[in-house]
Amino acid sequence: MNEKQAKFSIGDIVKHKHFNFRGVIYDVDFEFNNSEEWYRSIPKNVRPRKDQPFYHLLAENKRLSLLPEISTLFEVLKANQEKSVDVEITTAFEISSDISSKLETALKTRLQREIRLATRVNQNLIGGAVIRAGDTVIDNSIRGKLSKLAESMNS
Repeated sequence: MNEKQAKFSIGDIVKHKHFNFRGVIYDVDFEFNNSEEWYRSIPKNVRPRKDQPFYHLLAENKRLSLLPEISTLFEVLKANQEKSVDVEITTAFEISSDISSKLETALKTRLQREIRLATRVNQNLIGGAVIRAGDTVIDNSIRGKLSKLAESMNS
């Protein structure tokens, strides 16, 4: 079996071999995977073979400002592919490693993903905890409950 290798990887900054621009690689096709019309639009003297890697570039063309957003989306896609998630647990007081371990196990079961756990202390929570896992937030803090109570009383 002939395994294809790409010389560059996603995230690499490259300078085009024939044209004077730089860009960031955001995807790689290990062989040509576009329309014939697009392929024929490449000048013959610089047209690559179809059986080699084709790199998708975010060129300097005033598009590099999109890089932070692309990086964030890439991390989300990567985490989804790896079935993992960053979880932050914020509590009013320091929690023991035993409780942290139990929370990690429960979250792993609930989210059906590997967990990368970080803990923080924020005494403004008064008690309870706030758990952030990706775009999911579980606020079971005293401060959060008091805010919801005040909100419902003002409605």
